[in-house]
Amino acid sequence: LPHNLQLRILIAGTPSTAAGVETAAQFIADRVIKADNIDHIIGVVGWPAGIQTLRARDIITEVGIPMVSPTAGAVNLAGNPYFFRVNPPYNAQGAALGTVAVQQLHARSIMILQAPSDPTSLGLANAFVTRVQTLHGSLRPTRGSLVEITTSFTGHPARVQDRRLAQQYLVFFPVQ
Repeated sequence: LPHNLQLRILIAGTPSTAAGVETAAQFIADRVIKADNIDHIIGVVGWPAGIQTLRARDIITEVGIPMVSPTAGAVNLAGNPYFFRVNPPYNAQGAALGTVAVQQLHARSIMILQAPSDPTSLGLANAFVTRVQTLHGSLRPTRGSLVEITTSFTGHPARVQDRRLAQQYLVFFPVQ
């Protein structure tokens, strides 16, 4: 770099557990505060998942270090002036996908295969369903419901095949 500046990149592999993420985040914060930032840390590229990023964000940004997450889309990450994301939040992603499903793909019925314990899956699915229901004008319900939401993955290949044969051709699978 110019003027003999050096760049040090710290790559921290952490378990996805709350304790692992928080330990790594606290280590970074301690290096900035307690060690008088001898490493000249100017920013952190954060964790990929929203729940991990949420656990680390406030610890790291509390010491005035910006944090960027390339993939964390959780809506509740907004509002911190030191936090930045590359991708849009799940509600924007789900709404955009719902618009495409209705207005461009002309979906007549949609099966959503969501993982109930995955916040990413739930966030995307909820935003998608809300948008699809808002744009209901040209859609015909199937068996009383436009959108079928299922949380069990048992038998999905057969169910997807059945829907394809019946020309009910859209399956939304919001899972990491």
